[in-house]
Amino acid sequence: GKSVYRDVFCAIIYYLCLAAVVGVTVWIWVSRWPEIEAYNQHMYDNAELAAEQNSTDLNMWPNDMDYTGLVVTLVSCAVIGIVFGFIWLCVLRCLAGFIIKVMLFLSIALWTAVAVLGFLDNEIVVGVVGAVFAVLMLLYTICIWGRIRFASVLLELGSMIIGKFSGVVVVQVLTVLFTIIWFAVIAMCAWGYFIITSGDAQVTDEGYIYYNYDPNGWVIVALLMSLYWTLEVNSNISHCTACGVAAVWYFTPRTRALRSPTYKAFNRSMTSSFGSICLGSLFVAIIEMLRALVNAVARGERNICAICVRCCLGCLEWCVRYFNKYAYAHCAIYGVSFFKAAAQTWNLFSNQLIMALINDDLSGLGLFAGNLCSLVVCGLSGYGIAYSFYKDYSDPEVKEVLLYSLAVYGCIVGFILCWMVLVVVRSAIVTLFVCFAEEPAILANQRREEFDKLAEARPHMKQIVENIEPV
Repeated sequence: GKSVYRDVFCAIIYYLCLAAVVGVTVWIWVSRWPEIEAYNQHMYDNAELAAEQNSTDLNMWPNDMDYTGLVVTLVSCAVIGIVFGFIWLCVLRCLAGFIIKVMLFLSIALWTAVAVLGFLDNEIVVGVVGAVFAVLMLLYTICIWGRIRFASVLLELGSMIIGKFSGVVVVQVLTVLFTIIWFAVIAMCAWGYFIITSGDAQVTDEGYIYYNYDPNGWVIVALLMSLYWTLEVNSNISHCTACGVAAVWYFTPRTRALRSPTYKAFNRSMTSSFGSICLGSLFVAIIEMLRALVNAVARGERNICAICVRCCLGCLEWCVRYFNKYAYAHCAIYGVSFFKAAAQTWNLFSNQLIMALINDDLSGLGLFAGNLCSLVVCGLSGYGIAYSFYKDYSDPEVKEVLLYSLAVYGCIVGFILCWMVLVVVRSAIVTLFVCFAEEPAILANQRREEFDKLAEARPHMKQIVENIEPV
């Protein structure tokens, strides 16, 4: 049927906020460009003056550098990170349970090592903390051991769905790119605003030029609020798109081909469900804004009240984020408003909260293992590719800095890009968990093989649907 647009008022407010920030940014940089240009020139003059007084050169990079190896390393590490993410999806489809168990045992081993090293070095506090966490991890592993099978099956199915419909990864990349662009817009707006409110230039006795900044606090709050809100909306667009794709897979019979599920899910996220995404994201953005204000006011102070407020706001933010993750899954599955989805999520958590927390933790271990492996692989690749180009470079100091810098770059980029591929698997797992908890009979009728795998891990679900006739 025809899509019903939910929570439209919030989508309108969000678009108006975006338009306002873009309009103000354009106005500042167009109408006040001479002031901005003069300010930037003064900052450059200060840098030149400092370099002259310290007998340094602003351009310290050697002129005879061959940038071919640099470009090849930068591009190669990015490609390796993305490819490794998809490779890890295939690994999870076969070894999800084994990887989860390895990560659990590795956590116990690491905390045990911390305890042993702490006691050997006479660091009693470190040793006690390591021993306590090792025991806690051991007890946790024993308690949830029987639930690993269910989490591993969901992880296998989620990896299979994302691997089959990889367009959701493209959506994730696009939302990240838009986030970067919007961050640049906010930075330009803030930079321009600081310049036009800085007053006249002043000169110190040493010749440095400085300004007395006098920004309006409410303007800064508004810019931060816009930034936080947009970051949340972009992240949840990707989440809802992946949830929609997983929901379509869940409710579609095995014998029926799926046609453009990613495009349709993305279209719903940007149209009928966009208002709900904006509304839920607004709650998190408000909490983030409150945390930023508390941190700014209490900076450098060790007031117990401020510490408690920070802790409470941090816990509240985590709870709201976690709740919203499942609420957005309901929006994507059933096309309901945010508050209706919140009510459905509350009903789900009243019976399945502990199971949801354990499942998210265990599946997260499998995904985090992929991120760590990508970090190592891309770091080694960055160092190896850079070494192949610059092993004979004449300046050993520059060579060492370059090799290790590109290795660190490879670690960071490999981790981030692999995360961008794997993070949407979390969304698929959340959707499968919600659908299986609320509509197990549909999976039994549509995809019996997958239902049997999940029912094997949770036998009582088979009893719920055993009297339902197949459709």
